[in-house]
Amino acid sequence: MDAVSVAANKFIEKQLSARKVEALELLPKEIRREIKKEARRIAHDDVFGVGHRTDKAGNPIEQGLGSPSNMTQQHIDAYVKSQTDKKFRDQPEPGFEDNLKKMRAQLAECQARRRAEMGDDDGDDD
Repeated sequence: MDAVSVAANKFIEKQLSARKVEALELLPKEIRREIKKEARRIAHDDVFGVGHRTDKAGNPIEQGLGSPSNMTQQHIDAYVKSQTDKKFRDQPEPGFEDNLKKMRAQLAECQARRRAEMGDDDGDDD
């Protein structure tokens, strides 16, 4: 997944300016490769956050609110509304019921994990 950010574009511009060239294509292949690699890293950090987790293929893993590993009821409600409200579409997308079932299971897992992380605090101070 390619990410784009202002900081990455500025980095490239700065590199071109420092080398007094108009375009990346005018630089040797190895230098171009290094500049593009660093620009990609900067863009990924800007878009996905510094230290974002990645899968085996190097793709960023969703971890914010509403992601599979951090499901919320509000995310499910929004999904249901976007799929069933006639203002948005005539009928739900194919696989809607399966997606909804999976999201509800993810929510149950997240809620159990959140309870475990909070400890067995039932609010009773005794």
